Amino acid sequence: MFLTQKQLNQVLLGKDVDLKLVDDTWTPAKPLSKEQIKKIGLVTIDAEYLGTAGDVRCYEAVKITE
Repeated sequence: MFLTQKQLNQVLLGKDVDLKLVDDTWTPAKPLSKEQIKKIGLVTIDAEYLGTAGDVRCYEAVKITE
């Protein structure tokens, strides 16, 4: 799933995760702890199905909530 910068910030808000841009992809600046992984996993993403691109299903994130 692809998220806008604003949506990505919503997912990571208050979770002490630093990102860096590598080859046009945002990645963690350092490996995430188990606690950070748990916190990040506790979000709800409402998405709309857009179709497929080859074998990949494409969705647009509409709303992100914790």
